[in-house]
Amino acid sequence: DLDDVMAVQVEDLPDIGAGEKTAAKGVHFSKPTNKSRVDTVVLGVDTFRYFANSSTAAGLVTYVKYSTKTEKFTITASIPGKDDTTFTTIDTDDLSDESVKSIKALQTLLDTKKGVFCEFEFNTDGEITEMLQMNKTPANTQDVNNEYKNTITQANGTYTVQRVVIDHVANKSSDNTLTAMSAISSGSKIYTKITGTDTDIALDLKDSTEYYVIGEDLKMVAGNTLNAYEDGFDKNFDIDDIDEASKSDLVSFFNNATEDDEYVVADIIEDDGDVVAVYYYEDAIEEVAGSYTGTMTVDADALVAKTAADNGVIVKTDLAIADYSVKILDAANTDVTATYFTYDGRESDSANGKCVYDVKDTIPAGTYTVVWTNDGADHKATFEVGKASAKVLSAEYDKDTVKIVLSNANVAKEVADKPELITIKKGANKIAGTVVEVGTDLTTVIVTVNIGDVTSTESVVVSVADTTNYTFGSDNTVTASYKSTL
Repeated sequence: DLDDVMAVQVEDLPDIGAGEKTAAKGVHFSKPTNKSRVDTVVLGVDTFRYFANSSTAAGLVTYVKYSTKTEKFTITASIPGKDDTTFTTIDTDDLSDESVKSIKALQTLLDTKKGVFCEFEFNTDGEITEMLQMNKTPANTQDVNNEYKNTITQANGTYTVQRVVIDHVANKSSDNTLTAMSAISSGSKIYTKITGTDTDIALDLKDSTEYYVIGEDLKMVAGNTLNAYEDGFDKNFDIDDIDEASKSDLVSFFNNATEDDEYVVADIIEDDGDVVAVYYYEDAIEEVAGSYTGTMTVDADALVAKTAADNGVIVKTDLAIADYSVKILDAANTDVTATYFTYDGRESDSANGKCVYDVKDTIPAGTYTVVWTNDGADHKATFEVGKASAKVLSAEYDKDTVKIVLSNANVAKEVADKPELITIKKGANKIAGTVVEVGTDLTTVIVTVNIGDVTSTESVVVSVADTTNYTFGSDNTVTASYKSTL
């Protein structure tokens, strides 16, 4: 109604603070900066999204390229309702800042994920005027154990994508539905039975629903609900659509959920509960026998002190499982479980798969990885073994020998192997040792030097630098005591 339209001259526009946004359903400016850049103002709306576009769609993007010649992005995507798979954007200067940021991020993201669902807006020329990643979890989506979700959307989007395990498809005109369930990955297999959680999903198929088949394996995150943004793909893949004549064969790909063997996983694009498209994966995925009762995690307690009494690694999983294997690798991926660790059995809550490994005091400092294998899937956690604490306890000297007493035999051996760690000073003069050996008590390091004639009143100071596995801190230096002969 023309009576409800109000025009305002540019010079009368209120100032817009940097980073400030208009209130919902308030006055919306075309550019959220200073008023000198504003070219349009609309009252009563809080977005311009639908003013310039002629259609909105969602689809799976597999390639993005920018042309400096045309100043446009070229997008390869399979989008329901579109015959083409190659699209171009409008000039980048005309795209929203959010779209440009999203598309540029996709170029890097596709290197690892290979495919990302996006929501698009097209103008009447078929060019993309807006393109945003579907990477958010809507607040009202179905929970799995109140923690994981299988649905993604674009923050202000029209469409959602669910990654599901297909149960069955009813193609009768009176019951045109797709029945599915959310599932949790064990890494290479999936759990469809989740204790205490109703994971069944019923979706309405339409005559316009489109079907695609993807011929590449999923890359699933162990312990997570299947999710079309989080999971990604192992490598680049082809997407083929199924023609009308082949739709009747689609059911043969969907195994019945009661068989407990293999299932078809699919990504479902929805618009307000209606199925717009089904992207299903040609290779079925095996199901893990039994029910999933909690999150699959592995944790290792970081080591700080390095005495035999207070070392320990606790490997934990919240999943109640009986069959597992654990190994601990060093930074070179060598299995050092038996070399530096002693299995100390399970703790009292062993039903939750917690076990303890004592750490031998010979363990080198460094990064270690616990690998817990269950159902053919590896679950990993890294932890650090820091340097042990050591002390220079005392030292004695005569004219040609210095004896240094250290806090344990292991650090004495490391110091003896690297004489350059020892500094001996007579007054202000540094004296180099020529021979270092471990004494019969195993904690004493003997240094052959040429101190020369000395008396008990002269100062000889001994310092030892940190070794590979030991740190001295402030206990690295002592003043040696004089002995006429050692």
